[in-house]
Amino acid sequence: MALVATGRSLIIGRIRGRVRAGRLLVFTALSAGLVLGALRLPPFLPAGADLANQAQRLYAENLWSQVQLSLVLVGCFLPWLTYALLWRGAARGAAIVAGLALSGTVLATWVTVITVGTYAALPASVVGVVTRVDGRSIQLAGASGAYYLALSDEEMASSSTWLKPGSAVMMWVSRRGQVGAIEAVATEGGAG
Repeated sequence: MALVATGRSLIIGRIRGRVRAGRLLVFTALSAGLVLGALRLPPFLPAGADLANQAQRLYAENLWSQVQLSLVLVGCFLPWLTYALLWRGAARGAAIVAGLALSGTVLATWVTVITVGTYAALPASVVGVVTRVDGRSIQLAGASGAYYLALSDEEMASSSTWLKPGSAVMMWVSRRGQVGAIEAVATEGGAG
């Protein structure tokens, strides 16, 4: 029994020697810092929208929040890729951490490039009558597909009273079909 206990303590001692708690804490703190920084990051790129127009400014704000979320993903994975490249532990463990971190960093960077491109592109004005609203999906009469409502939760709640089938709306839409701003418009009959 004493031999088994000694063997266990030697194995646990070797694992503890390879896993450096201080390094893990530093990279966890770095990830948390990058995530918080991304969530507070103000726009640093020019928007494709006309910021003098209030509706387009709202559109740009809503699309910037999507850029921030994609930067959060990068902040989650990039420090761990750096960790895997700087400190080699057990070969199998280092390969697993490096593979997961590299995959996550590449995917998050790809998403960030797409969201930044959408933010920087000129939005289109779309006017129509709502035929269907399902959560964050909206479809207009005559439209071939649905649009995604990239509005804040507050905007979604405030528009729920009037955003119903039959409502005439004007939307600012990205090239990827994301609605960054929406407002009711008066129809020819005067209802709105």
